Amino acid sequence: MREENNKFFDDLIEEIKVIINSDKKRDKKLREICRLLKERVSHYNWVGFYLVDPTNERESMWRKTNNNT
Repeated sequence: MREENNKFFDDLIEEIKVIINSDKKRDKKLREICRLLKERVSHYNWVGFYLVDPTNERESMWRKTNNNT
């Protein structure tokens, strides 16, 4: 079972790499990755990305806090 699970996710990662390395625009890539994860991973109840605007002080606060290590 564990080996099947590993193969499943290894294959999924390879499909995601193909999407990432495509010539499509960023938002299209993100949508395709979300769709792929939603369709293939039944135990995921939410699929998406949180995008941070580095010029927005409130959104970039996490980075500043975690870069002090």
